[in-house]
Amino acid sequence: MLDERARTTAKVAELQAAGQRLDALIALAAHPDSDSCPATLDQAVTRSPAP
Repeated sequence: MLDERARTTAKVAELQAAGQRLDALIALAAHPDSDSCPATLDQAVTRSPAP
């Protein structure tokens, strides 16, 4: 039972990270700005404010 809980917790964290990456992509697509455009999606995610 604890193994299933650990797998569920890991999956939730994975889905939250995917959601943050999608939020960053959506923000870039909705408000493109070539002056502050990040070089990588990882940079966009770290600079993106939480929704």
